[in-house]
This record gives sequence, structure tokens and C-alpha cells, in this order.
Amino acid sequence: MKRKRESSEIKKEIIDAARQLFLEEGYQHVSMRKIASKIGYTPTTIYIYFKNKEEILLHLLEEGYSLFYHELKIAYDHSFDQSHEIKLFNMCEAYIYFGLKQPDYYNIIFTKNLETNTSRIENSNRFNGFLLLNTVVKGFIQENTFIENSQELVPSDMNVSHTIWASLHGLTSLLITFPQFDWGEQNRLIQFHIRTIIQGIKN
Repeated sequence: MKRKRESSEIKKEIIDAARQLFLEEGYQHVSMRKIASKIGYTPTTIYIYFKNKEEILLHLLEEGYSLFYHELKIAYDHSFDQSHEIKLFNMCEAYIYFGLKQPDYYNIIFTKNLETNTSRIENSNRFNGFLLLNTVVKGFIQENTFIENSQELVPSDMNVSHTIWASLHGLTSLLITFPQFDWGEQNRLIQFHIRTIIQGIKN
């Protein structure tokens, strides 16, 4: 049991060091040797746990995706019996607060965009999070009348979902990147931002 615990702790050290280096120096500039050096191990030790730095990155991405989806799913489940508007508000809020609570993972997943394999994205909890949001958006559209009267101009659920996602990413990225900026009362700003998004696609 002790050996298993020590193994788990070493693996976590490797993951934590790699996450920091990937963000500070860029994935392309980080080697297994550099990761080993940061935590005081030999490269040989690192290779016991991961065959290469891509495997470390995949582990990081999967972990980040799972944390992200978990936050959105909690928000969805907690408002399951509420209106789609409330569901949408809660999920938007969960998106932003995930970024604020897990800025390193947020940057790896969405800002640095280190995942380059499209098929992996489409089979990940990152994409599942978007699909969950889109499910709520579909219900939201059915509950509301949109501004455009022309059927050709009525936005599709995917148009709306992508617009919401982009807007959430914008605010989240700014709050993470410029924490010293005077944003005023942060919670109030976040709530106002989400209400503005929702009101903007309602009549």
C-alpha cells in the first residue's frame, strides 16, 4: 500500500511540474529531462510513469476535461427541475467559475489549446460539456421568441450555443489574465454578463 501511495505521489509531482512548465514555457519547449529536473528526479524515473511528454499532456487534458464537465453537470443537475433559462444561467456561471477555480487547467484546455487531435476532442468531456450546454439551449429556444421575425434569420441552437460559449470564454479569459484590473465586484460582473447574454437572445 505504501509503495502504491508513493507511486501515486510521484506521478502527481510529474503532472504538476509538467502543467506548470507547459504553461510557462510552451509545450514545444518542454522536454522530459526538463520536467525531471524541475522535481529533482532523473529522466529515467519519469519514463517509469510516462513514455513521453505527449502521454503526460493527454493525462493533463483528460483530467482537465473531466473537472470541467463535472462542474457543468453539477450545475445542470442542481437545476434539473427549473426552467431552461435558469439551467442556462447556472451552467454559464459554472463555466466561468471553473476557469477561476482551475486557471491552469482552463488555460491548457481553452487558451493554449494544446489538444490538436480533433477526434479526441469530439470524444472528450470537453465536447460533452458543450453538448450539455447545447441541450439546454435547445430547450431555451423552445421557451422563448427570438428577435428576428424572418425564419431565415432565426438562430439555430448551435449558433446560439457557439455565441454563448465564445462570450463566456471572453470574460473568463480576461478575469484570469488580468486579475489586478479593477473589475469591480466580480460576482456581480459575472452575473450581469450572463444575464446580458441571455437577454440578448430573447425578445
